[in-house]
Amino acid sequence: MLRERSRRIVLPLCYLCVASSAGKPYHANAMKHSQLTVHQTGAAAGPAVVFLHGFPFTRALWRTQHDALNDGFRCVSYDLRGFGENPSADGITTIETHVDDLLEIVAQVLKAGKKARGKDARVVLCGHSLGAHVALRALERAPEQIAAVAICGAHAKAPSDRERLAAAAHIRAIDQSGMRRFLERYLNDCFAADSRDTPGGSYDEALEACEAMSSAALKGALLAIAARTATLSFLEEKTPPLLIMSGAEDTLVPSEALMRMGLGIAGAQFVRVPHAAHAAPLDNPEFVTNALRRFFSGEAVQAALGA
Repeated sequence: MLRERSRRIVLPLCYLCVASSAGKPYHANAMKHSQLTVHQTGAAAGPAVVFLHGFPFTRALWRTQHDALNDGFRCVSYDLRGFGENPSADGITTIETHVDDLLEIVAQVLKAGKKARGKDARVVLCGHSLGAHVALRALERAPEQIAAVAICGAHAKAPSDRERLAAAAHIRAIDQSGMRRFLERYLNDCFAADSRDTPGGSYDEALEACEAMSSAALKGALLAIAARTATLSFLEEKTPPLLIMSGAEDTLVPSEALMRMGLGIAGAQFVRVPHAAHAAPLDNPEFVTNALRRFFSGEAVQAALGA
C-alpha cells in the first residue's frame, strides 16, 4: 500500500498542516499562535483516525498508537490549541473552540481522503481526557462526519461541583506552588508506579514537555474541562460505535464509573487497561494499541466507515 510523502498543506483560517513521514521522530516547529501544526502519516487512501491528547499532555501521548496504526490508516495528530507546538495568545481556549479547530481539520482530512479514494468517507476520533471531551462534543455537533469514537480516561457526563472545585484547586496550586510542583503532583496521579519509576521514561518525558507550556494555557484548559457540557444523553440516544478505555489503576476517572457509563450505551465496548493509570496510552501502550486495532477492525466501525 502506498504511503503519503511528506508535504505541506496550508489550511483555511490560517491553519498550517505538516505531514511527516511514518516513523519520523516527533518534533516542534516554530509558528504563529494563530496556526496549528497537524501531523499526518500513513495510507493516503486509508480511513482517517484523528488522535486528541488529554490534559496536560501533548500529542506524544498517542505516539505509539499513531505510529503502529498508520500501516492501514491515515493517522492524524496535533497539539490542541495552547499545548506543545500550538501555543495560544492568552491560554483561554474553550471546548467549543477546540471543536472548531478539530472540525476544520476533519474537513480537510475528508477532502484529501475523497480525492485519494474517489468517494466520501468519515473519520474515527480517538481522544484521551480533554481530547475525549473534544471528540465527544465534535461527534454531537457533526455526526455525519464522524464514524466512531474511542475515548480513554473521560466521562461523558457534565462535571459535578466536586470536579469544578477540584479544577479550581489545581489552578490555585499552579499560582501558589508553581508549575513544576503542580505538574509533579498531578502527573504522579496520572501514571502507574512502573512508569513513574523508570528513569528517562514516559513520566520524565511528559514532565519535561508540560513544563515547557505556559501556566496560562494549563489554567485555561482546566477551566475548559470544568465548563464542558454533557454528551451522555446524545450517546445513549444515537448509540454510535464507541470504545471506552480506562486504566485499571486510574484514580482520577475511576474505571468503575466508565464501565457503568458504557452499560447505558447500546453497543458500547469497555476495555480496562491493566498495569495502567490515567495515562493508559503511555503506561501500557501495546495493550491500548491492540484494543484500538480490534475496535477499528470490528464490524460496527467498518460499517460506519463504509468499508
